[in-house]
Amino acid sequence: MPAIDIEQFFDQSLQNYFFKKRFGYWETEKDSVVQKKNVHADELVKVIHDGKVVWFTLAEAQRMLEDCKDSAKSNASFKASLEKALRGSSRSLAEEIRVLFNLAIQTLSQRIQEGAIGDEEAEELTNSLRRRFETAEENVEDLLDLEKELTERKRAEPIFASYERKLAEFMNLQKSGNSVAAASLAKQLIQEKKHYLLRSRSLEPLTYAAYYYRLDLQKHKSRVLDTQRHLCEMRDSLVQHELGKLRQSMGDGGNKLFEDLETLQLSPEQSEGVTGYRRELKALAMESKVLVRAIQEVDQICEWIEKEIFKDENLKNVAITQTQKRKTAREQVREEGNKGSAGRGMVVMDRLQKRRDGK
Repeated sequence: MPAIDIEQFFDQSLQNYFFKKRFGYWETEKDSVVQKKNVHADELVKVIHDGKVVWFTLAEAQRMLEDCKDSAKSNASFKASLEKALRGSSRSLAEEIRVLFNLAIQTLSQRIQEGAIGDEEAEELTNSLRRRFETAEENVEDLLDLEKELTERKRAEPIFASYERKLAEFMNLQKSGNSVAAASLAKQLIQEKKHYLLRSRSLEPLTYAAYYYRLDLQKHKSRVLDTQRHLCEMRDSLVQHELGKLRQSMGDGGNKLFEDLETLQLSPEQSEGVTGYRRELKALAMESKVLVRAIQEVDQICEWIEKEIFKDENLKNVAITQTQKRKTAREQVREEGNKGSAGRGMVVMDRLQKRRDGK
């Protein structure tokens, strides 16, 4: 199977152009890290964070994983990620997931070129990534439309802006220790709360549908990160295979391949190759650990949303109904567009046939 054409997988738009430009920047950044930290390129660990690639040394990546074991730091990281998943910019979330898909496809293309994956599995992975990407893109489009509708409906009712502004002001007064002003404002909030909650409930179908789309995006994120981990392990297996071939070519001395190279009789090329493979295996093992940790955090977020946001099964069903309505509406628009295109095509064909008959 030939390497995948990224432009066929994604659209040939400015979006794809900017991805390419960004990847070029990340590669340049990798070269910069190599020079600044005086390390080899093949021992750097690729870490995906907030929709961008960051290059870590093995020691830096190890410290990051150790921080995850610290309960206080781990909880802070989880809360920040959860807040972003639930209330962060939809466009930022969408771009982060697009970057993950793009990285996965690029990595898959590399594995195909290296011969690390068979044609059947490569085709299966490609089709799976494409389906997930298309579904994620449709859900992002629906989420943006839904949140726009929510914003417009809130703007149309002054109670939302009034209550939320006063609530924020009340919390600031409490933090600053101004209890007298806070108590006065609390009375206003009590008076408005019933009206605010009543109007909020009218928006619940849209609000929970938005949460459902955001949950779905996190699930896509988890799956594509797991694909990246799988592709990382493929490269590890390939390197191990290359070392195995070298071990066989060395006879008895091959069993000492992972010992001090000075004790082995290797050519300069062999010595350089083995050293490079050793470094890369360490980096790949660390990258896999980092990806596993990232997947665990995303799965924790999904579990929290399922248990806390959708603990009321009725609200979950309302959200699903809303998302299905939007999916049905989108498919109808698409079908009508296809019919229109087919109709225009038939008109053109009829005109061409009449011209031929006229001749």
